[in-house]
Amino acid sequence: AIVVATGFELYSITEKPKGSPIKGYGEFGHGKIPDVIDGLTFERLASASGPTGGKIVRPSDGKEPKQVVFIQCVGSRAREKGISYCSKICCMYTAKHTMLYHHKVHDGQAYVFFMDARVPGKSYDEFWRRAIEDEEAVYIRGMVSRLYQKGNKIVVMGSDIAVGVQVEIEADLVVLATAVQPRPGADLLAQLEVEFAPIAREKGLRFEVRRARCGVLSDRRMLRRLLQNLISNALKYTRQG
Repeated sequence: AIVVATGFELYSITEKPKGSPIKGYGEFGHGKIPDVIDGLTFERLASASGPTGGKIVRPSDGKEPKQVVFIQCVGSRAREKGISYCSKICCMYTAKHTMLYHHKVHDGQAYVFFMDARVPGKSYDEFWRRAIEDEEAVYIRGMVSRLYQKGNKIVVMGSDIAVGVQVEIEADLVVLATAVQPRPGADLLAQLEVEFAPIAREKGLRFEVRRARCGVLSDRRMLRRLLQNLISNALKYTRQG
């Protein structure tokens, strides 16, 4: 089998991209409030090979955040914002982020606003529960309506639907778990199955394109050359075998 990994794009949090059905999340202050970041940025902060050498700090002043709020499903499962599907990976990587944070900032507290947990893989639920039971992350079932700057803090206003109360947290850092989207060109790759499947069958090969949610190449000529090379190489290996 030959796997063509096509990649993905992150949901545009800051504003509505031109000519796109995506509406953005201007109310979350991303791009305006320096200490509101996305999950990929937090991943780099937590990485030993990242810009801070693995030390988790606020982008605004380099200080260690003592209260971090993670907001899940930013863009995912939100028809009114342009995307109706679940991005599938956010629940798990947010749980991992809360663990990384707790391991690096021992006296810090992580809060997670979430709709529900979608953890269908093997041992995923146990991993997710570990973030709550062992790493002491506070999970709040509800949505965030607004963020705003108050001095050097970020006030996060939301609701806890489990107990029916409004929640307000003064955070040092806010991390948004943004939706993933297919990159332009993923559909082109899938459409080329119609063109190349008969050629492959004539050569005694099986040719099938299975689509995931993501894509990367947008030049049809480039895709055609890629697939021609793949079939040619597959034939070469078949003959050698």
